[in-house]
Amino acid sequence: MQLEEEGKTLQFEDVSKYDQRNQNPKGRWIGNCEYCLMRNSLYIDRKASILDVGCGTGYFTRRFAEDQDGRVVGMDPDERMIAFAGEHAYASDTYVVAAGESIPFPDGSFDYVVAITCICKKGDAETKEIMVVPVGTRRRRRSHLPPELTLSSIG
Repeated sequence: MQLEEEGKTLQFEDVSKYDQRNQNPKGRWIGNCEYCLMRNSLYIDRKASILDVGCGTGYFTRRFAEDQDGRVVGMDPDERMIAFAGEHAYASDTYVVAAGESIPFPDGSFDYVVAITCICKKGDAETKEIMVVPVGTRRRRRSHLPPELTLSSIG
């Protein structure tokens, strides 16, 4: 998988290949473990609304949408990722082109804001900007760095 760097955002050359990482047996197992850890650590009510910042191709957004009765929105600055996510969306999830540094929703629009893989791809100053989320939103940070599955509270 070849990456291009465009400004401060990592761009994947072939979006469908990026998404394929979750389609083989190992990828499905890893994705399922990541999803279950995130979901179980947040104790998410089925009626809760969720914003997935840096959703990429929407893999985790779709997983949340399967289990939620509330609104689920995926957000990513890469138009190609959002186009792919939209093509594979369920009826209950929607997608928006936007960067995590400027969330285009009013404070309190979502019960949860998750950023599952985008934080590990940002520098320290950028990470701090992303972590400014709407007031009253439950927040957790899940990092891919180090490789062990880690979870820490940020607010």
